[in-house]
Amino acid sequence: MQDFYSILYQKYGVIPPDKFDQDWRFTAGDSENTENYIDFYHKNILSVHQKKEMMNMIIQGFDDLIAEGRESVLLEQIWNKIKTILVAEKQLYYQDIIYWSCLDTELEEDRFYVSKYMRELL
Repeated sequence: MQDFYSILYQKYGVIPPDKFDQDWRFTAGDSENTENYIDFYHKNILSVHQKKEMMNMIIQGFDDLIAEGRESVLLEQIWNKIKTILVAEKQLYYQDIIYWSCLDTELEEDRFYVSKYMRELL
């Protein structure tokens, strides 16, 4: 595959990370491109690192969609696509599921909007 970051920049305008950007996979998440990122994930052969980067971008975008108050039907459709990947590759994503679940907080407290969805997978 051509350079992963270059492709994301060309297709979606995602600025590649620099050497100091440790949170890139979260800041690159984009509610408007979440479904495109899911399609990209399915249509390309990705390394483990690239899969993890993409999945965190997808989850961040989904979290943003929830925060924006998108309609529940759309959220359910997108969540089902994400959930299918996470369940199929649960060993790969287990630590990410834990991270996004915010297990050290109550759901009503300081947590991600997506936390309640991620807790379903535990």
